Formats: sequence, structure tokens, C-alpha cells
Amino acid sequence: MNSLLVLTAYLAALNPARTRLGVPEDETGRARLGLLVAGTAIGLLTLTGLAAASRSVLEALEVSPETFRIAAGFVMVIVASWMIFVPVPTTEPVPAGSAAVLWPVAFPRVVSPETITLALSTGASDGLGLTLSGLALAGAMLIVLGPVRVGPISGRVMSSVGRVAAVVLVFIGVWLAIQGVREV
Repeated sequence: MNSLLVLTAYLAALNPARTRLGVPEDETGRARLGLLVAGTAIGLLTLTGLAAASRSVLEALEVSPETFRIAAGFVMVIVASWMIFVPVPTTEPVPAGSAAVLWPVAFPRVVSPETITLALSTGASDGLGLTLSGLALAGAMLIVLGPVRVGPISGRVMSSVGRVAAVVLVFIGVWLAIQGVREV
């Protein structure tokens, strides 16, 4: 994948606008910024580790990078289709204290099926540098959206932007699957 496509893929997979709607908020309707930053960092570190170990993971699974790219494309299409029809993430129970960093911010908001498969796919085929760039851009966009107060209008805008990102993810998933078939 070229660099622009990888950056777009990570923005569409993490889907910062939709993800922001599922982050725990304070009483003002803004994301709890400490939780958001820490959870995003933990999630991005987890995805970076997966990308760095992607060749070993795929070898252990006895799957070629090309075949995994096809599967990753299917995963992205399925998840993105769900995002189109359910634009706001389901409400997750928020544990008290610092445990909210792990659940629901790092897992399942940042580390999710679509980001895991994308990290494994790009890590194995495009290298860690490009993968880190995509992760950093998507994570930064999520953190930038943290202070935005979610009200009736801003919530609708984020939901709509999330749907657009989901449509982009469908196209990227189809492209990945076709690219994997060409490479096999």
C-alpha cells in the first residue's frame, strides 16, 4: 500500500469521530482527557507491538501476508458495514478509577478487530515505519476530538463523519482483499 492509503486506512479503521462518541465523558460532555490520552497510548502501543511482531504472528498462524490481507479486507468490510448502520458505539460499563483507561478506551475502542487486522497486515507487508505513521495520525486525531463537547449537533456531526469514515473503510477493505488476491 502507498503511504497515503495507509494513513487513510488507519484514520478509517480507528474512526476517531465514532470512537470519540464511545469514550467516557465528564459532567460537561467532554471526554475525560486523561483517560483518553492514556487509553489511546496503551492501545497504540499494543497495536505497534502487534505490527512489529506481525511476521512472527502470521508465521505462527501459518498464514501468508497475502492471504491475511484478503482476510483483513473481509474483516474491515464487515466491521465497516456495522459502523454504517450503528453509527454510535454501544455504551460500555465504565469501571471506577484508572481501570477505565483499559476498558473501554484502550480496549475495545482503540484496539478493535479492524485496527488489529490492519496493524498485522501493514506491519507484515509495508513495514513498521509506515504503520507507526498511520497509528500516530489516527491516535492524534482521536485525542484532538477529546475536548469537543458532545451535544445534539456535535454528536450528529461526529456520527455522520463516522459513517463517512466507515464507507471509506469499506472501500479500503475491498481494495485490500483484491490486492491480496492479486499477490497470491
